[in-house]
Amino acid sequence: MYGAMNSDLLKIFISYTKKDLRWAEWVAWHLEDHGHDVVIQAWDFTPGKNFLLEMDRATLECDCTLAASSRQLSPHQVDEDAAVD
Repeated sequence: MYGAMNSDLLKIFISYTKKDLRWAEWVAWHLEDHGHDVVIQAWDFTPGKNFLLEMDRATLECDCTLAASSRQLSPHQVDEDAAVD
């Protein structure tokens, strides 16, 4: 399971879309380099498992969620942003 290595460090779930994979992996690498425990789909989700259950488990077991997003928003993000305004 996901777990922090030290009580002073965070367990961080990095959420991203397919087009932001490289950005998300770069962020994850730097966070891990600083000792944080990182959960990222590309590295931690098992192929063939239920994606939604994996996402749910990561959000429940991590201290926080970081959303990695580029300027190229998906139509869903644009709709959500418009709903907030």
